[in-house]
Amino acid sequence: GCGAYGRLARYDRMADRLDMLDTGIPSVAGRSLYNRLESAVWNAFDGLIYGAGSADGVVFSCNPRNGSVCTIGKATAASGCSGMAAGADGRIYGLSGRKEGMAHLFQYDPVSRSRDDLGILYSGSEAHWHGYEFGAMCTGAYGEIYCGESDRISHLFIYFPPILPRLQPTG
Repeated sequence: GCGAYGRLARYDRMADRLDMLDTGIPSVAGRSLYNRLESAVWNAFDGLIYGAGSADGVVFSCNPRNGSVCTIGKATAASGCSGMAAGADGRIYGLSGRKEGMAHLFQYDPVSRSRDDLGILYSGSEAHWHGYEFGAMCTGAYGEIYCGESDRISHLFIYFPPILPRLQPTG
């Protein structure tokens, strides 16, 4: 979890207490006061937690074994990251953008360390629809990625074809 000024916290279930870590989620210099954890997901592929802060949308990874944080960078020029999901291929998928904007789907590959903007979400089946504001994201049982809109007229988007598994990292 996350506390004041974006400082990370870990629950110790043996001691039944919340411990504040010495590290925080990254933000642009001078903006940690406004930063909170906006989205996070655990990646079974590499055992890391990936997240993004609200102040600037800076994506990061956190090693739950030692609490270390690694800044990955901004996924797009927009701030915010309203959802993240771990794909069966080990990549992290996320939604970059804020209200009154048009969210972009992005992917981060922990093997190549590449960040790619996959563009806006659009549905052309049944009725044509552009996705704008999103508030949730998850991975389905068969590798499909679900993205839930959060604006006044909301839809559920499914990124397809399903993301297929790949072998564990080699590097």
